[in-house]
Amino acid sequence: MTIREHIKKILREEISSTPTKYTYLTMNPFSKGITKRYYFNDIVAVDDPKPVPGKTKIEGADGDFIFDTHTLKFDLGKKNVFISQDEFNKRYPGHHKVNKPEVVGINSKNIKLALQKAFPENWKSDSNIFSAGLRGIYTIGEKIDDPNEDWSVMNFFDTKKEIHSLIYLRYHEDETKMNIVDWMADVFKNDDEFVQLLVDRQWQSIKNGILNEKMATEAILNKLGGGNVVLYPFGSKMDRFGGVDFTINGVNYQIKPLSRYKKEPNGQYMISTYGMQDYTKKPTLDKIVFYSPKECLIFNNENYDVPNNYTAVFNEEPEII
Repeated sequence: MTIREHIKKILREEISSTPTKYTYLTMNPFSKGITKRYYFNDIVAVDDPKPVPGKTKIEGADGDFIFDTHTLKFDLGKKNVFISQDEFNKRYPGHHKVNKPEVVGINSKNIKLALQKAFPENWKSDSNIFSAGLRGIYTIGEKIDDPNEDWSVMNFFDTKKEIHSLIYLRYHEDETKMNIVDWMADVFKNDDEFVQLLVDRQWQSIKNGILNEKMATEAILNKLGGGNVVLYPFGSKMDRFGGVDFTINGVNYQIKPLSRYKKEPNGQYMISTYGMQDYTKKPTLDKIVFYSPKECLIFNNENYDVPNNYTAVFNEEPEII
C-alpha cells in the first residue's frame, strides 16, 4: 500500500486492529488530573516487513517509535492510539519532537513559494487590504456557494500542521532528490487527487473556524447588548498577519476553540484549545476568546505562555460569558 493510499485511508476508511506498524499525523500530550498521556492521531496501518513479536511501531512527522504492544491503547473509531507518559518516558527519556516536515523544508515559507510557482497565473500580489495568495482555484466560494469569494483554500496550507505532515508522508514515499520547493510545486500542479485530499481536509478546519467565529461573535454581542462589528474577508492582512478575526466597538478579537479549562490553585488558567500561538507579538490584537457552546472565556492579549499549540496558560482572570 502506498503512502497516497494510506492518506486516503486516514480520511475515508476505518483501520484494522491487527497490524504491527502504523503511521500518524500528530503527536499530542494530554493531561487531566493524574492522567497523563501521549496521543498519536490519524493513525493508519501500514505494511511491516520486519515485525517484532510483542512490539508495535508508530512512525510519523514527530518521530518514529517502537513500543510494547500491551502498553498501547487503541481507539479505532477515533483513529488514535495513546500511551501513558510514564511508559513513554521509560522508553524514550528526554525525547524531543523531531518535526520531520520542517527538517526537509516543508514549512510556511516554502509552501507559499511552491504555490506561487505551481500556479503563477492565479497568484495575486498583496494590496493595502489583502495579503498575497492564490485566487480562482480550489476556492472558498466553491465550498460556500459564493462565486464572488475567490480566495483559495490552498492558501491555508502554510499554517496547518496536519497538512505539512500529509505532504511529508507523500515526500517520503517519492524518495525524490528534487529541491523541496520544486517538488511541492510539481505535486500541487499535477497531482489533482492528492491536492483534493489536502483541500478537503483543510476545508474542514476552515469550516469549523467559520462556525466558531460566528457563535463567538454572537455571544459577545449578546453580552454587550449589541455593537459595531467589523468582519475581515478571507486573505485580509488583519487576519493573516494581525491575528484579528473581527472587531467590535474598536476592540480586536482572535477566536479559538475551547476544549476545556482549569483554574489552578496558583490562580493560573490552563486552557486546552487548538492552533494556539503567542499573539503578544501581534500588537493590533486586543483580546483572545476561547469559545465552546457551553462557555466563552475572554482574556487580554497579554501575560500568558504557550507550551504548545494545544495549550495556553494565562496568569489573569478571564471574563466568562
